[in-house]
Amino acid sequence: MNILGIDFGQRRVGLAKANSQNKIAFPFGYLQRKNDQQLLKELIQLIEKEGFELIVIGLPLSVKFQETKQTKTTKRFATQLSSLVKIPIVFENELFTSQQAQQILKEKGKLKKGELDRVAAQLILQSYLDKNHI
Repeated sequence: MNILGIDFGQRRVGLAKANSQNKIAFPFGYLQRKNDQQLLKELIQLIEKEGFELIVIGLPLSVKFQETKQTKTTKRFATQLSSLVKIPIVFENELFTSQQAQQILKEKGKLKKGELDRVAAQLILQSYLDKNHI
């Protein structure tokens, strides 16, 4: 099963991919978020081209695991995407993934904004794979 991981941000959307056979998430790229219609169109094209069968979207919660404004925005986007694709969409807590990604990239000397989003998506997807034994 091909799985798409998404780190949904205000300006960029980080992407990661994995296959249920190898159980390892890899950074896959990022998309600029100019508006949701454009983003949905690009995502649908990518999903069809790559043959993804499951989407894991990072869910931004507060440190007290409560919903935030960004949580609601992310859920609204997931609902829009869900109405356009015929594959399951699940959420994974993304608490501290951006900070972890930033630390990883600092250590590698590759701290760039698009790269940060890709690695955050990778961490979200890997967390999901590890917890769900897919």
